[in-house]
Amino acid sequence: MLGSCSDRVARVWKIDTQRTMHTLTGHTGKIYAARLSPDCRIAITGGTDRKIMIFDMRNGYKIRVIGSPSICNSIDINEEGSVLASGHQSGEVCLWDLRSGKQILREKLHERGAVTSVSFSLGGTQLLTNSRDNTLKVLDSRTLNVLGTLGASKYRAAYNWSRAAYSPDSHYAVAGSADGALHFWDVPTPVADVSSCVKVLADSPAAAASVVWSPNGMQVASGHRDGKLTLWSP
Repeated sequence: MLGSCSDRVARVWKIDTQRTMHTLTGHTGKIYAARLSPDCRIAITGGTDRKIMIFDMRNGYKIRVIGSPSICNSIDINEEGSVLASGHQSGEVCLWDLRSGKQILREKLHERGAVTSVSFSLGGTQLLTNSRDNTLKVLDSRTLNVLGTLGASKYRAAYNWSRAAYSPDSHYAVAGSADGALHFWDVPTPVADVSSCVKVLADSPAAAASVVWSPNGMQVASGHRDGKLTLWSP
């Protein structure tokens, strides 16, 4: 398990022993984003120092540093482990070649707010973003063209690291709001410009910071400002 921390390090734990396996150092600011590659051979982190760092999971050594355009709030890796997506405080989304560390594309997609999360769809053909402008966008992951925009009248992204998520089949998207409610959207194929959500679940009064959908699609977990984890049956 990989965790990003505010003390400028990221930590890797072994689940079976619950002991720290690696302490990943090098950042000079808070780490907002951390992700393991699908094969767990590398760990990638990003944060307030405008750097994205890649670490070798065998020994915990840093193997590459990538300079990002602004504070990095979120990262994700495609299923092949070849492309890294990053979302930034400036409203920009970047795509990076993980083999070379070179930038593939960079686009400003949210004009009025920071990008708070980026998530690849099943198959990696789409990218879901969340933003402080209180909208989610579905992007073509090859071109970063906007395929659709998702929103709701009462949806408010609470933090610069508010995480949205796809369902396992990528047919739905979910994001937690500042009022603690979870908003669900249908993501049609092909994607249309959808602005209304299909379901709202409310139980916690504390702002939701992060959501994740279980691999079997039966549950959604959300983390809230009051320190509680809530499990939902969507």
